[in-house]
Amino acid sequence: MRHFKIFHRIQGFVAFFLTFFLITKGTAQIIYDAGAVASVKAEKNFKRGIQYYQSEEYARAETVFSELCTYPQPHQRITISNLMYGKSLFKLAKYKEAIHHLRQFNQTYPQSRYIDYSKYTIGSAYYMLGNHVAAVREFLWLLDYARAPELALNAKLIANQLIDLSLKTTDIEMLIDEIPADNALGLLTLKLAEEQAQTGFSNKGINQVIDFMNTHPQSEFVKPLEGLVTRAKLTSSPGSGVKLGVILPLSGGYAEDGERILLGLKYALRSSKAAKDHEIQLVIKDSESKIVTAIKAAQNLANDESVIAVIGELESNLTAAIATVLDQHNIPLIAPTASQYGIASIGKNVFQANCDLNERGKQLAIYAVKELGLKAFATLGPADEYGKGMIDGFTSTIDNLGGTIIAQKWFYEGALNLSRQMRSIRALGFKQMDEDTSWRNSKEILLAQADYDTSMIPVTSIDAIFCPVYTDEIKYIGPQCASFNIQAQLLGGDYWHDLDVLRSNQRYVNGTVFTSDYYVAENDPAFRRFRADFRKEMKSDFGRFHAYGYDTMNVILSLLQNMNRISRQGLRDELEQVYQYDGIKGQITWRGNERINSNINILEFTNGMIKKVK
Repeated sequence: MRHFKIFHRIQGFVAFFLTFFLITKGTAQIIYDAGAVASVKAEKNFKRGIQYYQSEEYARAETVFSELCTYPQPHQRITISNLMYGKSLFKLAKYKEAIHHLRQFNQTYPQSRYIDYSKYTIGSAYYMLGNHVAAVREFLWLLDYARAPELALNAKLIANQLIDLSLKTTDIEMLIDEIPADNALGLLTLKLAEEQAQTGFSNKGINQVIDFMNTHPQSEFVKPLEGLVTRAKLTSSPGSGVKLGVILPLSGGYAEDGERILLGLKYALRSSKAAKDHEIQLVIKDSESKIVTAIKAAQNLANDESVIAVIGELESNLTAAIATVLDQHNIPLIAPTASQYGIASIGKNVFQANCDLNERGKQLAIYAVKELGLKAFATLGPADEYGKGMIDGFTSTIDNLGGTIIAQKWFYEGALNLSRQMRSIRALGFKQMDEDTSWRNSKEILLAQADYDTSMIPVTSIDAIFCPVYTDEIKYIGPQCASFNIQAQLLGGDYWHDLDVLRSNQRYVNGTVFTSDYYVAENDPAFRRFRADFRKEMKSDFGRFHAYGYDTMNVILSLLQNMNRISRQGLRDELEQVYQYDGIKGQITWRGNERINSNINILEFTNGMIKKVK
């Protein structure tokens, strides 16, 4: 319904603009049409009709303007009366009558300054009748011929939305053949090019775009068209080999990260024997970080039987959206970055290559209990999807392993002072200590000393505090733990993986153990050679998002290399059996974990360095 709301918001603006125009200009001047005769009666009735229209008495306005249109002699208000009669019909939902009348008006008075508003009202009426092609045709006319810039701009916005959400490729091609005007042709060419960028450019499509750019070098549409053509040249042309679909944000706010994942995918293909043996091609689609665009891309890929799997998206919500589409067509979807819990549960064909939040908390809990020997825990985290996902996985696993959650506290975004939460954790820790008889005796002796400060008593009943906080909040956690004298191991989530921040707070966070979906041994000679080769081939430094793409592609290629008969179902079955594939950023394991990667890096910050402990 998004385009419906946008349409009516713009329509309201233009209605206001037209009414304002009539009030401030229309009644202040008498504009004589050819052969028009000044009529006091016509002027008086016209003002009465406008008052009815502004008061939303559209039936009365219709009657007045209808009479003005049928005067025996043309008068000074004849053209505007025809327009207002058509608009009154529109307001009364008499859409077909409005279209018929205004078309006759356009033919009778082709030079009228109100033609713009007539065309706009006709387009609006066609829209309300559900004839979106006809509506777009009227709005496109305004792009080139409207005298009011505001009207042209709003017509462009509506046409843009309707083409995206309601028109087929064949509709766009038909309109291109019908409409030669520069701006309308530019918008249509851009929209057709965007459609072809989703499914793969044909030679005819590229030539059509280049022809427009050559004949309209100053057009505002040239720059976006150049971007589409450049991107098309990066995409493999259709062929008889195996196709892998890719849906990523290659424009919009997340374009840089999307491009990095794509570079990682392409680099993996360059050195793969399987890619050469099976003539593997990428069918790349730009989601533009928009759910509707991503869904349309998924639908296009689903209809191409040679596409055996799809890689994407970057964001969890868009990944969930395309997962629903692709699973219905039994196409495996490998999500390289999505970490939201539950995406893989959408269908049996969905695989999360990135460990989800719940699983990260679970794996850290297992390490804390089985490797570090910790038993009693407190948690402190943000009350959002990230914090709750991590802490839910952590606490449920601690319970299953026989551990104890002594305290569980939350804070909201932007909280700088966590003293209330820390004070509560300390109090609950003290309560736990009171269950120890020997401690109670020692405490009574200490408290008997008049000058003894109770804050000097350390809390030792809590083995570790799990704080899946964001990077900016690390500087508050360590010092406040120390100030409340809680002597516990610090545990963290992925946002602790920032060496500069850890080093600047080393006094308080030394020894912290945390999760991370990305870890490379920077000083390893093999990684240095890999990174140097990547820089040479791809003209880019290697980083986290490149690794997402590189690992995701390689795990697929490793399976294709050993498959005699490649199919969607065959690849899906092989993916489900992947057990500890060693990627550049970490392992990938789907077997036995409902298609969610159960491997996460466990890291430790000690003495100014980060090292991998699991």
